[in-house]
Order: sequence, then structure tokens, then C-alpha cells
Amino acid sequence: MFCYILLFVSQEVSAQITFSVKNQTIRQTIRVIEKKADYSFFYTDKLPGLDQKISLKVDNESIDSVLEKVFKGSPISYKIESGKQVVLTLKTEQNASQKGDKKTITGVVADRRGEPLIGVTVRVEGENIGTATDIDGRFSLEAPIGAKISFSYIGYVSQSHTVNKQNIYNVSLSEDSQVLEEVVVVGYGSMKRKDITTAVSVVSTADIEERPMMTTAPALQGQDQPVFKLCSHRVCRVPG
Repeated sequence: MFCYILLFVSQEVSAQITFSVKNQTIRQTIRVIEKKADYSFFYTDKLPGLDQKISLKVDNESIDSVLEKVFKGSPISYKIESGKQVVLTLKTEQNASQKGDKKTITGVVADRRGEPLIGVTVRVEGENIGTATDIDGRFSLEAPIGAKISFSYIGYVSQSHTVNKQNIYNVSLSEDSQVLEEVVVVGYGSMKRKDITTAVSVVSTADIEERPMMTTAPALQGQDQPVFKLCSHRVCRVPG
């Protein structure tokens, strides 16, 4: 089936949009607008209606007019926030939030360098409601207005935010150096230093660089003789 997308964004101050889509899903149309019109969309991948196909042609129209046509006849409701951010929810969810019950909040969790964090636990404190960030650091969660939302990730300082009228919560987590110092990599995962009954030694990069070895494994062998030895190209732990 022949499908095509043409998109041209004008350079005028009014930021009017001109584009044409034929037999494309709403999800695909969102990506086009997101890329070419410099808008960011926040939604859950399981939101009903995203795979509904549309054909649309708009000429020099505002973003609000464009979105009204894109989501017409779909179960999706949109809200344009500050900073060119668009939040998508189910129309029933929007009605519930207007009554003051619950609302859908979305956002991105990143580190201090702006890199998205995958698998951050996002939870409503005191309730069995939670989710985790996806590969782009994005999350979507339904929470009662006034509830506290916690963001936690191993090796990072946790944060909490109170749900208010705001729909988008972009969070930046800082590394927790104290926690990182207490985590020990054991080959099959990680453990807290206090939970390990055997001796633990630290081998620095400087120690390894001083040894004339081609690979890391031989460099570890002999640094802490009771702990490591080389076994058929594997690093084996020797009880100390």
C-alpha cells in the first residue's frame, strides 16, 4: 500500500504548519510533527487510538488547529503545555482529572548531563501505583491530585514531587556517591558491601595500568590473590 508523508514547516514567526499525510497512523503523524515542528509529545505507548489511520492535509495552520484535526474521531485528548509540550490522554481520563479525582502525568527522567535514565521506578507514595521509565526515559502514570510521586534509581538520589495542576514532570536525578561506594559487582549482579561475608578489595585503574597485561582479567589475577584467579579465560572467585 502506497503511503507518503510531506511536511513543510514555515519559517514565519507565527509558526504555522503545512503538511500532508495519507493513510498514516496517528502515532506516525505525531512523530512527524514532533520532528519537524519542534513539539514534544508525552503519552503512554499503550494509549488507545495511536494506531488509528488518518489522511489529512493542512495548509499554514496553527498547532492547535492541526491537533484538533489529527485527533478528531479518536479517543485521544490533547493539552498543549508551555515549552511546546503536548500531553496526550484518554478523553475519559481527562474528564476524571477535571473532577479532581485522578490525572495522568507524564515526563522524562534524566541524569545531570541530560541523558535519559531507563528503568527508573516512578511510584505514588502510599499506594500500589507505579511504573518505570522506558528507553527514552519517559513515563506516564495516573495519580490522584495532591499525591506524592517518588522517583528512585540505584546509585542516584531519590526525589519526590507533589501532583498539582501541572501535567508534565521532567526530573533530573543526581548520582549518590555514597551509595555507589557501597555497591560491589560480583559477576552475576551487584550486592551491598554490608551483605558480603567474605573479604572485599578495591582494584583501581591505576593498579591495572601499572601491570603489563593485554586484557583486564590477567591484570586482576594476583592483585587480590585470595579473591581472584584465572580459570580457562574466566575470572573465578576463590573463597578467602
